[in-house]
Amino acid sequence: MYEKIIETPIGPWVVQTLERKITWLAPIDMPRVKQISQNAAILQLAEQQVLSYFAGERMEFELASAFELTDIQADIFEAIMLIPYGETRTIQQVAAFIEKPEAVQAVKRALLHNGLWLIVPTHRVVDDGQEVFSGARAIEQQLLRHERDYRIL
Repeated sequence: MYEKIIETPIGPWVVQTLERKITWLAPIDMPRVKQISQNAAILQLAEQQVLSYFAGERMEFELASAFELTDIQADIFEAIMLIPYGETRTIQQVAAFIEKPEAVQAVKRALLHNGLWLIVPTHRVVDDGQEVFSGARAIEQQLLRHERDYRIL
């Protein structure tokens, strides 16, 4: 596994890879297992896509990921990836979208265990009070503001 630190307008982010697939993409202060630094092609591609996201030039990522998921987590992450750039959905809406309205707790767990922040944009999922739900609220709020600012342009 390899990792690279990417400097963004909202602070440093870390991308990690395994066999040409992304395994981690999150702010540097999120807990992770540190890997060997490397200048691999997939890390360069990830860096380009992250920087173009923060420049307002990219709304989706085209990076293969190697994140191991249960079936319900895969359904939840797929639903989250369909939320349009700059928009939000509630935890309950995500559960209803995957046709499992009783799966609210599963959605919450998936949000808290996402290691692919920009690829699976969990910052677009909010609780009933329209607040971002998962780990680092300040960063997630910055991501939503960023997307809303660039969506208008």
